[in-house]
Amino acid sequence: MPHQLAVQPDVLVIGTAGDGIIQPARLLAGKNGRLDGVEINAGLVALMRHRFYQASGRVYDYLDNLFIGDARTYLNTHAQQYGVITLLNSYTGRLEDSRGAPDYLHTVDAMGSYINHLTPNGFLLFEVRDINDLTHVSGLRILHALINAQAQHGDDMPRDNFVVYEFYPKTQKITRGNNYTMIVFKRSAFTTQELDRLQEWIDQHNAPGEKKRVNALYFPGRQLENDYSRFVLADNGARSKFFPTASWLTTPITDDKPFMANAVQGFPQVTTMVVRTALLVIGLALLLTLVMMWSKTGGQRWMLLPFLLYFASTGAGYLLIEVALIQWLQIFTGLPAYTFVFVLGVLLLFSGLGSQFSHRLSDRQITWLLGVLVFVIWASVRFIPDLMWRLQTQSLILNSIMIALSLTPMAFLMGMPLHFGLKLLKNEFLPRDAALGFGFNSIWATLGGNASVLIALYGGFHSVFLFGVMAYVVALISLALIAIPSR
Repeated sequence: MPHQLAVQPDVLVIGTAGDGIIQPARLLAGKNGRLDGVEINAGLVALMRHRFYQASGRVYDYLDNLFIGDARTYLNTHAQQYGVITLLNSYTGRLEDSRGAPDYLHTVDAMGSYINHLTPNGFLLFEVRDINDLTHVSGLRILHALINAQAQHGDDMPRDNFVVYEFYPKTQKITRGNNYTMIVFKRSAFTTQELDRLQEWIDQHNAPGEKKRVNALYFPGRQLENDYSRFVLADNGARSKFFPTASWLTTPITDDKPFMANAVQGFPQVTTMVVRTALLVIGLALLLTLVMMWSKTGGQRWMLLPFLLYFASTGAGYLLIEVALIQWLQIFTGLPAYTFVFVLGVLLLFSGLGSQFSHRLSDRQITWLLGVLVFVIWASVRFIPDLMWRLQTQSLILNSIMIALSLTPMAFLMGMPLHFGLKLLKNEFLPRDAALGFGFNSIWATLGGNASVLIALYGGFHSVFLFGVMAYVVALISLALIAIPSR
């Protein structure tokens, strides 16, 4: 559609994939427009530049610039403005929402970045496969994020900035499964002349006497009888009343809660996974508790309980923080796979060094450092994102080094509690109990890792960190309970 409105604009393709988007984007940009691309899949780029180079018509040569990495990283490190930004290849087709994976391309924060990189009359293009009720709600959530981002830019009247239409390819039957819903956003309001040209374009694609292959779902100045139109025209508070799952629409997708799956009431798949893991963990924990208490007398058994609480809280707390960091920091390195390896490596390396260093400290000093750890985790959640956005570069190596430097204090301190607890356990009971204590810690770490997913879906990653902080507070309380009998 933008070829009806934009003349040789600079174009940014987020998700270059194969040749389907690049060729029309090159035609749209023409000889005078710039064509840039972002593709996160380095393997796909290698295929298009080598094995499929000739078969694709050398289509990647049409690009003036290609960035391999995350689109958010690219936009945060480039000041270029575009007449058209397309995310047509950035959606997950028929699997959207079903698994709750983080989606940082459709958050309010991301929309704000796109708007900032548009020229005053620039366009954003989104594609939604509106093939069932779940994906239908997902389309509305994209609209909701755009409307909120627009409001943050000082414009809380979105009615003149959107055109939404559906089309069915001529080679396919007109069924819901073949439906493509397109969301077109313009940074400034659509003019009357532009809307007239768009209507002419729609009419040209509908043959007389046949079912329409292009239908307007929202058009400025019209009252159309469909959910997209009613959603855009509704007041902000009324948008939560559209569907049975509407309570999730009241919370736009953000970087803290980057889940399109919020459209699914209750997250049944994730909830089932966490419940099953919890039952398994509780069963194993009870079994291990019985084993550890078997050789203890009555008084010793009561003294063992604070130790179990300590190992459970430090195990769950560590994994809560670890999983949240891996998911949360992927938009700062530029590649999620590297984030997983790098963040996990940094945490394990410096936790190991912290554990080794704790040999040199007294019990009082380590207890004090555990209190510092609670503050460090909170400070990291509060300040690291803003710091990373400000310092982020185009270099994966530099971004990774900055993340390592920011995580090192936390990781170093997080390595001390387990070793400290095992030492106390050996001193209080038998050396063999240390191995059982380590197993108890690992069991609850498993639950922490799984629970972090559900907590993030409901409350966001800040809530995951908050639960991690609370877990280490519980560890401090359990240390106090351990110290009481020794006085």
